[in-house]
Amino acid sequence: MQTMDEVAQMVKNLIAEEMNIEREKITPDTRLVQDLGLDSFDVVSLVTLLEAELGQDLDEEKLTQLVTFQDVVQLVMQQLKAQSLDSSV
Repeated sequence: MQTMDEVAQMVKNLIAEEMNIEREKITPDTRLVQDLGLDSFDVVSLVTLLEAELGQDLDEEKLTQLVTFQDVVQLVMQQLKAQSLDSSV
């Protein structure tokens, strides 16, 4: 399973490359909408990219709670842990 740092780097790379945002502007406390200027369509696009990268759907209920970069990283980590638990059963 990937570490938190590896997941953070993967998410940061996706945001930077796909949303055309400088990596230096993305910190754990960076807010997706207020600080990066992402709109709801951008957030949906980001989630779609993450799902493609992970090969699985993310928890839709938690998607509405994504405010910061760290929120996205934590959601991905939770999903990876759940996947790891499911595959070990």
